[in-house]
Amino acid sequence: MKKSTMAVLSVLLASSLSAFEFPFDEVNQESFSSNFGQFRGDTTSTSLIFTNEGSVRALDEGKIIMYITEDNDDPLFNSTLGSVIFIDHDDGIMSVYGNLDGESLEKNARSQYGFAKSQVIAETGNGGWQAKKSTLELQTLDISQGIAINPRTLLPRVDKEKKIVNNEITLMNKEGRTYSFATVRTFQAGTYKVYEKYDSRNVTYKTRTGINGDIQETVSYDTIGSENGQIYLYSDKNKYPGTVVYPDSTLHLIGEIILKPGKSILLVEQENIQGDVSTTNYNITVY
Repeated sequence: MKKSTMAVLSVLLASSLSAFEFPFDEVNQESFSSNFGQFRGDTTSTSLIFTNEGSVRALDEGKIIMYITEDNDDPLFNSTLGSVIFIDHDDGIMSVYGNLDGESLEKNARSQYGFAKSQVIAETGNGGWQAKKSTLELQTLDISQGIAINPRTLLPRVDKEKKIVNNEITLMNKEGRTYSFATVRTFQAGTYKVYEKYDSRNVTYKTRTGINGDIQETVSYDTIGSENGQIYLYSDKNKYPGTVVYPDSTLHLIGEIILKPGKSILLVEQENIQGDVSTTNYNITVY
């Protein structure tokens, strides 16, 4: 991740973590239908999708930049978020609320300059391009840096977060050849990407890969950037296109390792947003 992006994120986390509130009165671990950084369609999602229904409230006070309802007559705008509103906050974050009920959004927003913290914006709807019935689709953007921020880093923590489970591991070499740990534990020396079998219920916030106790890479789901129409996830060493994070619907990137000849122990760690870590070690042979 670029240093400027890391610095901005640190400031945002420090100033906003306690300031932002959930857009619903009651939120628990079952309130999230799809999380930031998960596989969605054929890419990496920059949204947090809820299961809650009812009144959607502003995360914090802010001014309305724009709102669009599904029944608008503009043929140039075809919103994948259905009825949507964009709210600018003084701390440089813009919150985006999609999949709203257009009638209530129009009623509440048409005569407003902005919203107060926790003020009702609209009722939930189901007009966005979502694969299954959901409600609010929330995005938080740093408009100066042009990055999407994981909304959950800016919101209060929920109780009893699900612990991460380390699933079946696959290595991929530079030529794109894959080796499943179910059948192979001997590898040629070189650089490999480490993948796990993707499970949408396994909501990862941070991953680490290492060899013989030495962490080689940490991948964080804090932000997702965009360059030339391609989205990128950042680690402490690399930036990965969404098509590398999820090369298909079955694999999820954990990180990258360098294997040298000899007996080695591959370390895989995954962490949820509350800091609960799952660690698994794998004995491998490298020639």
